[in-house]
Amino acid sequence: GWQNLWNLWWVRRALLEAGNDLWHTNMLDYPHGVSLLFHTLNLPNGLLSLPVQEIWGLIPAYNFLVLFSFALGGLGAYLLALRILGQRSSRSRVAAVLAGAVYAYGPFHFAHLLGHMQVFSLQWLPLYALALHRMLTGLTHARRVRPSALLALVFLVLASLTDWYNLVYLSILTILWALWFARGGSSAGRRIALVLAPAAVLVAAVVLLSPLLVPMALEAREADYMLTEESHIVSLSADLIGLALPQEMHPLWGETIRRVANRFTSSTSERMLSLGLA
Repeated sequence: GWQNLWNLWWVRRALLEAGNDLWHTNMLDYPHGVSLLFHTLNLPNGLLSLPVQEIWGLIPAYNFLVLFSFALGGLGAYLLALRILGQRSSRSRVAAVLAGAVYAYGPFHFAHLLGHMQVFSLQWLPLYALALHRMLTGLTHARRVRPSALLALVFLVLASLTDWYNLVYLSILTILWALWFARGGSSAGRRIALVLAPAAVLVAAVVLLSPLLVPMALEAREADYMLTEESHIVSLSADLIGLALPQEMHPLWGETIRRVANRFTSSTSERMLSLGLA
């Protein structure tokens, strides 16, 4: 949590004060400084926090980003669910509201409020999925898809800069959906388009992110400080029982559940897999 406060402060300092390099700081390992390429800087959060930092300060800016992740994450999941349901009836809207609540207020989200800003900022994922679905359905019905493709690219870049894991997750989603939609294409040309268009979004995102990804790849060849010990495979892995275990932070039954969860190998935030109830 303190590190993420530093991240917000550093983004402001690097962008608004002269003579600072966003991806390198001499505030650590002074006077030589260190690279921030492999640091969880989550740049979009730093950018979003700038107006709040300027007016109210650092702590309110952090709290604003917490609330923002719930509001926009829930809205994005609501809009995505409404689109997947394919209708705007009152029943569909109720179901979509429930989907948004489950996504925004799930135990996983609350658990990472313990300090993992790059993880609890999960709002870009449903927005990317929404734009991707609009693009794929538009291609299926021979509609104009450029605005949806552009939105998908923007949300993919924002998600990736928030946490590089998101680039992996959303790439897998993109490949699976592209293959699924291509399977139902009306012609060979349509099927090819349904694969190539999402692939173009992924490639464009990688190109836009290449000023960071290329030096990261080069640095990974020279240094190994970003590689964790094998023991972390155990200490940072969640237990599958956690999927079926109720929420251990719940005010009513949390204490009882925690007696079981404390036997898991990982910390509270890492072991929180509960599907939860909204």
